[in-house]
Amino acid sequence: MSPTLMYTQQLAEKLGKTTEAVRMLRCRDPQSLPPPNGRIGRRDYWLSDSVDDWLRNGGKRAYKRRGRPRLVPEHINVTSV
Repeated sequence: MSPTLMYTQQLAEKLGKTTEAVRMLRCRDPQSLPPPNGRIGRRDYWLSDSVDDWLRNGGKRAYKRRGRPRLVPEHINVTSV
């Protein structure tokens, strides 16, 4: 299985969508999705962490090109902000 397909399937599971819906999203608005496995800037990020952080941030892009990822602590409810 290709890394892209694995990424799409894992992401679909986490978001509760079909792989087809996630594939469409990736084509239309790739910036709205969390980063896939691999390197972003000089750091390594793994899919499971990045998707969780992305969901915790209310679907906002948690990663910038440089520096550390901006993580929201578990106890803060992001949706009410």
